[in-house]
Amino acid sequence: MSRIAMTGVGRFAAVTAVLLLAGILLVWTRHDAREAQMLSRLSLVSSLRSGGILAEFNSVRSDAVLWSGFCNVSQRLMDLDEARGDLGPGATERLQRLYLTANPYPEGERHLLSDAADGSRYSGIHAEFHPRIGEFLSVHDYYDLFLVDPAGRVVYSFYKEEEFGSDLVAGPWKDTGAGRAARAARVLGEGQTAISDFEPYEPSRGQWAMFLAAPITLSGGPGNKGALMFQLDARRLGLHLPRIQTRSAPAETVLLGSSYRILGQAPWIEATETEGSSLDAVARARAVEGGEGSALLETESGDRVLAAWNPISFEGMSWVVLTSIDASAIWADGASERRAIALIGLLVWLAGAVLTLGRRRPQELGQHRL
Repeated sequence: MSRIAMTGVGRFAAVTAVLLLAGILLVWTRHDAREAQMLSRLSLVSSLRSGGILAEFNSVRSDAVLWSGFCNVSQRLMDLDEARGDLGPGATERLQRLYLTANPYPEGERHLLSDAADGSRYSGIHAEFHPRIGEFLSVHDYYDLFLVDPAGRVVYSFYKEEEFGSDLVAGPWKDTGAGRAARAARVLGEGQTAISDFEPYEPSRGQWAMFLAAPITLSGGPGNKGALMFQLDARRLGLHLPRIQTRSAPAETVLLGSSYRILGQAPWIEATETEGSSLDAVARARAVEGGEGSALLETESGDRVLAAWNPISFEGMSWVVLTSIDASAIWADGASERRAIALIGLLVWLAGAVLTLGRRRPQELGQHRL
């Protein structure tokens, strides 16, 4: 083989190596670009979800402040409290018997009883007031509404669960979120609210619940305060956390609390002690240390995840909105692009091979003639 032929083969080998290296660099450059693009998208989604959830919290607070300041609400609280007093020393037991134990409707449907028909003033007020509260809850999507008198007794609740009629200050539910929010509200000023974080709530069959309460100042001076209190379930916030579907996998957004995560689909909430991940812990830590951010993270199990996080603070409590997607989905999404790069590279390589071999053959023939 002549030196000219060897030179042609060497050039072809060099071009092949350059094409291969360029293809690899192009694939990884495009992959990095897609990761950066996805991180930017996740950051935007996380920011929007954070804004939506914070707006939801502010809406609940506004409702509580607005309705607690209405004269007819404070009047209803006073009327119900006085009517409860008319029932005598056994008022709590009588109300719980009428609306809980002797309620003709089963647990979960007790709210269907508007009038206990016992002839008491309390039942008369309740029959007139109760249907309107049902309409309010339906429109505003609250789990329940409570009116708490200055002594801390629940003189009204819509769904009539086990805390109805009881004392939230010193009674059996004083250490629940409902008890803490109701007690805190009694010492607040006008326009202020108290909130308890999500936790399992036994009267609601152990479902996770959050409570937000606003003070109601009654006649007798600023120290005579009851409270209007809303109960929220995790579903309400979970509706603000829909998934984003990419070509290969969904991007998930969750709201991280101190010991739980709220999901964007049913079941709406889960405890992190048993079902949380190292990703949750890393995102919470980074949000606390440096605020919002995004990064490619690796979990304890070795999975690589693209994640973006945003902290939320409301009434002294903090949460983190975390949006994430498996990094392998980005690689899968680029499969068609890699095939196109490989095909173009192959065509260039074949063209080079044809040209190289085409030059080599006439040279070899000429050598044979000599």
